[in-house]
Amino acid sequence: MMIASELQRGISMIDRSDRAQFRGAMERAFELLDLTVAVSTCRNEIRELLRLREIMAQSFIDDDTERTQVELMMNALLSMDRTAFRQLAANDQ
Repeated sequence: MMIASELQRGISMIDRSDRAQFRGAMERAFELLDLTVAVSTCRNEIRELLRLREIMAQSFIDDDTERTQVELMMNALLSMDRTAFRQLAANDQ
């Protein structure tokens, strides 16, 4: 969930139009994601995390990343956790 915290921080930096701080938050998210992949033993989880990493990388190199892109990444990440997924589903109702 620390990855989601960094993505949320990135959203805040997009809202402030602070590209340097956005990149810093994304760099920390990459580091946490890479550590998570390194210790994961579930092949399906690793595959999904690496897909997320690709999407994160694209928004990292884009100069015009929008808030909704990062929100979608965060929702995708949270949907991998059962408890977080249930909370997201409850919020949608």
